[in-house]
Amino acid sequence: MKLGIFKTLFVALVGLAFASAGYSQTVNIRAQIPFRFAIGGQTYPAGEYAVKTLQSYSNLTYIGNRNKPKSTMTLPHSVSSGPPAKNTVLLFHRIGGTYFLYQLWAEGSRVGLQFRQSPEEKELAMNKTNAETVSIAANFEQ
Repeated sequence: MKLGIFKTLFVALVGLAFASAGYSQTVNIRAQIPFRFAIGGQTYPAGEYAVKTLQSYSNLTYIGNRNKPKSTMTLPHSVSSGPPAKNTVLLFHRIGGTYFLYQLWAEGSRVGLQFRQSPEEKELAMNKTNAETVSIAANFEQ
């Protein structure tokens, strides 16, 4: 009985991994972010950042400041759009004077990454109705 459940779960997990592979791509970009921003409940200083998905079949994403030892790992989910993205960009939500990393889009792709809302962002969004989306250009790295 236990072996049958294990086999079923294993097959389901393998199927899920292969199904998600079609919706993700490897991302390796850098961007100069001119303001402090938050992701995953932590605040990061302005600076040059590297953003990399760690495996092509997963959205596990590394975000690191190239000049300071501050980095994070996060697991955003895939989002899709109609036409392919025209540019590689990082999108931020600005609520009041605070910026939150929201999405990443790679040029030519119809699939982007959307980062989870932190409790702070949710709270600020509830208190302020005007959230602005700010776009920062990014470049692919080799």
